[in-house]
Amino acid sequence: MTKQLETVTTEIGTVQKASSVPLRKSLKTDLARVEESLKPASPKDATAIVGRLLVHFWQPGRPEEHWKLIAEDYVDALEAFPADILDAGRKESLRRYKFMPKIAELLEILGPMLEERRRERAWLRDRLSPPKPQREFERMTDKDKRDVSAAIGEMKKNLAAQFKAPMSKRISIPKLTKAEIAEAEAQLDRDRERVAREMKDAGMVETTEP
Repeated sequence: MTKQLETVTTEIGTVQKASSVPLRKSLKTDLARVEESLKPASPKDATAIVGRLLVHFWQPGRPEEHWKLIAEDYVDALEAFPADILDAGRKESLRRYKFMPKIAELLEILGPMLEERRRERAWLRDRLSPPKPQREFERMTDKDKRDVSAAIGEMKKNLAAQFKAPMSKRISIPKLTKAEIAEAEAQLDRDRERVAREMKDAGMVETTEP
């Protein structure tokens, strides 16, 4: 029976491992696609999109030189955006505004589009990155953490009682050399710092601003 269970467990693990390969390959393909889609538009494409937007808000009385300067400023301000996002922003501007939108107004439209795509890239990168090793405290249940906190509190009480007790009732400590005492104190400091750090990372210790 044990051998059968081992065989079934091995087969399940093999199937799970094999099924994860296509998924990981798909995630890599999606990440490559998103990375490519985040590349900024070329100056030529950006100029064409901005020029097409300006046509709808053309003012005949304004000199052509002014329009060239306006187009250059818009292209410079929007240089970080991919071409498809720029074009989507252009279409949204035509639906939203009656007058020529300012650069700041265009950024209000384009910014969320770009951030959404960056979040997608971050999610894909996170899925493909190896899992971070958990510390011992992070693997504990809430009950385990409460038990550890209670045990540490009890240890503190016992130590405090020992130091308050008369010398004759304290625990006898064997004589140590100065080097041994120094090493023991250093190790105690290291252990205290490690425990405090892990408890803080695990959210078991509340920190207050000084």
